Amino acid sequence: MQQIATITHLKGLAEHARMSHAHWLRGARQGGSGNYGPAYCIEGAGTWRRRLGELLAQIRDAERTR
Repeated sequence: MQQIATITHLKGLAEHARMSHAHWLRGARQGGSGNYGPAYCIEGAGTWRRRLGELLAQIRDAERTR
């Protein structure tokens, strides 16, 4: 049961990372967002994309051991 809770939690974190990546990428495509320029938005999108990749790897590992 603990393993299922962990996978569910990781999937929630991955969804947040996916939405954050989309938000920053959209800001970069629009030439910036609020006080942030496009370069900052691209960096933010990259940070969230890397985090998403890490979370997806953790989910795959957890599902393999289940």
